[in-house]
This record gives sequence, C-alpha cells and structure tokens, in this order.
Amino acid sequence: MGIAKKYTDEIRVGLELYANYFPNEKLELGDYGKLDGNYFKKLGNIKDKGIDFIVKPNNKINKINYSSKDGIKTKVLSSAEITFPGEVTQFESTIEVSFDRASAIIFKIEDIYSESINNLDDFGKNIINLCKNDDEWDENYKIVSTLFCSKINSIYISKDKGSSLTFKVKGDNALPIGAINLGSLNNEISNINSYNMAFDTSENSEWQTLFRLYGTRTSLKDKIKKLLKQIQEPLSWSPYDREKGINKYSDAHGKVDEFGMFFDEEGQEPLPQIVNPFPMIENDGYYFVDELELSKFENPNGDIPPSN
Repeated sequence: MGIAKKYTDEIRVGLELYANYFPNEKLELGDYGKLDGNYFKKLGNIKDKGIDFIVKPNNKINKINYSSKDGIKTKVLSSAEITFPGEVTQFESTIEVSFDRASAIIFKIEDIYSESINNLDDFGKNIINLCKNDDEWDENYKIVSTLFCSKINSIYISKDKGSSLTFKVKGDNALPIGAINLGSLNNEISNINSYNMAFDTSENSEWQTLFRLYGTRTSLKDKIKKLLKQIQEPLSWSPYDREKGINKYSDAHGKVDEFGMFFDEEGQEPLPQIVNPFPMIENDGYYFVDELELSKFENPNGDIPPSN
C-alpha cells in the first residue's frame, strides 16, 4: 500500500473526513472523481457538465491537530531563555521527532474555514439525471460536497522507520527536557529540519486539506435493510432532518422496527418504505448520498472500507 492510501485511510478514520493527497494540491467544490479506498482521484469538475450549484459558507474552525497513535516518539532536546528587543522574554525549545514506521502522520492545520454545496436536493437530482442520461458519466464517481480550507499548515508523513524531524518552538515557559506529548505542543513550529520524510511541509498559504463527498448508488434501500439485519443489537432509525443534522421522529410516520422498516399506526403491516439513517436524495431508483455517513453505517466498527 502506498503512502497516499495509508495517509488517506488514517485521516479518514482519525478525523472522520477525507484527506486531500498531496495535501497542498488544488481541490474545489464540485470536483468529481473515483475513490480508491479513501484516496480520491480527481478527474474534473461538475460545472464542466453544465451543472451549477450554490456555495454555502460554514463556521470557521481555529485549528485541527492530529498525530498517529503509534510510530512517533517526541522529546525536548533543549530549552533556552531568549530576550527579544523591547526586553520581551520567551523560551525557545528544540524538539526531536523520531518515527518507528512508514506513513506515521503529524497533522496540524489552523485558520480553517469550510464551504459546502448548499442546494443539495436540486443538485442531487441533477446528478441523478446525469447518471441516467450521460453515457460518459460513471455512477461510481464521487463529488466534493464540502471543503475544509486551512491557511496555516504543518503536515509531515514519515517515509520509513528512521525518518525524523527537528524543529524549534517558542513559548512563555520552558519545556522540560525529555519525552513530551506531541499533542500538547500548540506553539508555532519553525526552523524545521527533516530526514527521510515522504511529505514534510510547513506553509502559510491556503490548502484544501479535508473534504466530504457525495455519490450515487442504486438499489440502496435493499442494501440498507440487509445491513440492518446483520447488526447484532436492534436499532431504530428515524427520518433524517438535513437542516438540523439530526434524526427526527414523527408519529405521523408510524412506528419503526429494529430493521428500520415502517409499520402502520396499528403496528401490523409494514409500509413500503425504509427509514433513512443518513442523508440521501432519491429519484427513480437512484440515491445521492453522503459517502462518509454511508461508510459509517456500512462499517459500524470503524473499519477501513475496502478499495473499490
């Protein structure tokens, strides 16, 4: 398995989002392509197919920090007091990071904003029509529906056992010499030296580092029913309210059994409908769905989905 797939698999599980690889490659809302496991291969943009959409800005995020749970050892080599012009005193510490395996990740992004395709109902119907009427369109294509753009980026991926980083951080307090938890370092990184890294970049420019995808499926209701029957503990699902981002139950819809099937008010006969446990848009046997939510449903234990 290559670095790209290992990186995107780990971020997909660790942050529950898809990761752009290379992290500094250009990505836009409406970009479409194929998934190889969790590695997204961009092929074009949906606007080239004559389908437009409305962009919705989302809330800003201060920072996202992630590092691999294994394969990384971090220690403070030195910590010295420095007085800057104007008699401002800070401590500068030298940090060494050593890697015990390939594809171990340090992921630190800041000053993040996100944007999404807003009119998903109309957009989804247009994509479904494209599936039915455009011979060149592959129904396995996925479309970037939400982008997370970061302006301060420090992303490092080890190439092999023996990869390493050294860098300096400044702060108001001295760091104790010896081992340190990498997640506790919120200081700005500078003076970076790297050895044998697959990817090592610290850059203050806008990257499209993380994203969500929508895609089309067919015969999805039968698949959901089959998956629900495979789950050991009975589950009850209720209609998904996309505006509120919650599963919302209404008595008007009748009762729901442990397999997600509707029953009438008397609890006797199943109605020809299955409750949606995640956002989806249906038209003529095609379903336009959030790939992350569907993946969580298909893999409730958090397993890495297999390559397509």
